Amino acid sequence: ALYRALKLMNQKGAGYSLCSLFVNDTFAKVERGVRKRRDYACSWRGQKPKGWSCWRRPFTLSRKHCCAVNGCTMSCPFGHGAPEVDLDYTPIAEEPLPTNPPDGATVSGTASAGSMGTMRVQVPEGITPISYGEYLKIDELLKLSEPRSTQYGKPAHDEPLFICVHQVYELWFKQILHEIDSVAKLLTNDKEMADESPMFKISQRLQRVTVTLKLCVSQFDLLFTMTPMDFESFRSFLVPSSGFQSVQFRLVENKLGIRPAQRIKYHGADYKEALTPEQAAAVKKTEEEPSLLQLIEAWLERTPGLKGTWWATLEKNVQERHAAERAAAEAIKDDEVRANELASCEINEKTFASFFSPEAHAEAVRKGSRRLSHNALKGALLIFLFRDQPRFQLPYAVLLTLQDIDTNLLEWRHKHASLVQRMIGTKMGTGGSSGYMYLRSTVSDRYKVFLDLANLSTYLVPRELIPPLDKSTMELSTFPMA
Repeated sequence: ALYRALKLMNQKGAGYSLCSLFVNDTFAKVERGVRKRRDYACSWRGQKPKGWSCWRRPFTLSRKHCCAVNGCTMSCPFGHGAPEVDLDYTPIAEEPLPTNPPDGATVSGTASAGSMGTMRVQVPEGITPISYGEYLKIDELLKLSEPRSTQYGKPAHDEPLFICVHQVYELWFKQILHEIDSVAKLLTNDKEMADESPMFKISQRLQRVTVTLKLCVSQFDLLFTMTPMDFESFRSFLVPSSGFQSVQFRLVENKLGIRPAQRIKYHGADYKEALTPEQAAAVKKTEEEPSLLQLIEAWLERTPGLKGTWWATLEKNVQERHAAERAAAEAIKDDEVRANELASCEINEKTFASFFSPEAHAEAVRKGSRRLSHNALKGALLIFLFRDQPRFQLPYAVLLTLQDIDTNLLEWRHKHASLVQRMIGTKMGTGGSSGYMYLRSTVSDRYKVFLDLANLSTYLVPRELIPPLDKSTMELSTFPMA
């Protein structure tokens, strides 16, 4: 309708301006979508042209418009590119934007010159205007990169990249901590968790942690563009700093659930000795607080279906299947094949016995091969077995995301170790560690927080062996509080 109206006006010689639709002053006065051509201030450059015209060819003979003035490159909203710069204009004075508007007043004007330019915008009542640079503190941010090689008169081209990547890592670690803290808060709120209403938020924020870790892994690709000689040109200026001193990364590990007993010693000493006293105190505090692993454990222990005869029926079905498999193996005539099949049967029987037996599970926890309590592990398996049921779909998504966090952290450690090996081989690290050899030792299940969830596939059984849950359990809308 607007297209036809403007085309008709152009044919009749009437002067109308599509540009005027973008000017704040005219919004309240526009009639039928257009306005007669007048001299309004350009909302983009603060200029006052003598004659405006729409720059779309079907409407006018000219493509000139106000925003072509003074280098503005606002493109045609119909996709016809930027206008030609050939317009007679008269600059207008800027109106300073009041920082403290009177009660009940709305602010419309230009903010401080140099910070907001001359764009006229409507600022909500009670809000102090701020520019992009001020909001993100761009000036301060860009001053944070101070290459040591330059300070010593031997500027290395790749050091700014090295600094930038590590600074961005710390920003991502800060965001990960923010998300983990929010999830922990939701899991410990008994009032909210009573009806499981926060589970979508928990799933969403854990997924955000996963995506953030993927970004952290991908950032290593930037550092791989350096050559060993590029790194060597400024490495000596970094002593004795080390990534081992990243407090935020230690906080991430602890808040997820890595405990001191799992850690590999740093120079045979506690890892906190590489930190300042203040940093060590902050890290020590997270060792004593409930970790995400412990909070998830408490949640899994409330899984519907853990009480009753369901587990006894499942165990009976599995034992009967194992007995049938053993009988089939014993009937094999070939001695070698029979021996192999019987050995496989024995392994399966012991594996499932360790799962169903509370005593065997307790022994596995003592040895460190399992982390979750027996009831929590059973709850996780139940969710895995009934993952296609609406009641358990969101809990299953949460458990998958926790495994993704472990996977991405392990990939981050692997890439870190690979980068160090490429850059310095087996040399000692700048912080005094064994460098690659130490980092390689952390790429293992020892540093997996949710190892039990990754191993749950060991205990999955054919669907015909899974007894149905009773109707009352399937209809439960919540994981009841203990």
